[in-house]
Amino acid sequence: MAITQILSIIPPFLLIVLAAISKALADTVAFHGGGIFKEKDFFDINKQGKFLPLTKYPLDAFHLSNSLMIFSFIVALVFPCDIVWWLEIPILGTVFNLTFNLFWNHIFN
Repeated sequence: MAITQILSIIPPFLLIVLAAISKALADTVAFHGGGIFKEKDFFDINKQGKFLPLTKYPLDAFHLSNSLMIFSFIVALVFPCDIVWWLEIPILGTVFNLTFNLFWNHIFN
């Protein structure tokens, strides 16, 4: 594998890591009452006081982190990767799962 092929996976890799961290935060807020963040109203899923202007989109940790996760997945698709797809998908899938579990099980709780 050439160095350019290895370097081409870095932008999608970083975006998948960001997506996994965002999903871990959303799930922590939804299923663990905020985890380490429970003292702040922003991380309380039951206190949706602020909304994006002119919309009904709640500005809280749960909704913003889920949106960041979706955005990261979409942007990761834009970056061309020189590694064949049948290697890229399992690599990035493993990165997502390992990162999500690290943050969900150890860092946010």
